[in-house]
Amino acid sequence: MIGRIHHVNINCRDMDRQLAFYRDVAGCSVVASAGTPESGAVFETLGYPGQRGARTEILTIPGQDRGPFIELIQWAEVGDDKTAAPRDIGMARIGFVTRDVDAEYEALVANGADVLGPPHESDVGPVRVRAAFFRDPEGNLLEILQYVPKP
Repeated sequence: MIGRIHHVNINCRDMDRQLAFYRDVAGCSVVASAGTPESGAVFETLGYPGQRGARTEILTIPGQDRGPFIELIQWAEVGDDKTAAPRDIGMARIGFVTRDVDAEYEALVANGADVLGPPHESDVGPVRVRAAFFRDPEGNLLEILQYVPKP
């Protein structure tokens, strides 16, 4: 049975740009680095399909040394070069809980992030959240949300 999410994998076109965003704008820390696009060593030992090379950077959210992790991978050989839209099949977005969505929103704007609009509130089942959506440099849809008291 599933216990909790360990990591989310984001395939990258430009690792350096993605890494800078998740580290410097989102505030994550690199906990492991492996491989080069030529080496392939990272995935050959795991039996992962397509054993060509990959560079991998694994990041953690502050204070979460046991995950969940964000695993950025830049492959030597890539599949379709298409940024997913919110209604495409497959993973559509990653949501991150924060203590102050408004402050995080302002920081994203100040850092030039592609923010899709100001924070908004809505009920999600028995809880109420305040959330804002933005994109990383390669167009992946991300969300920051904060639990707030119901009125």
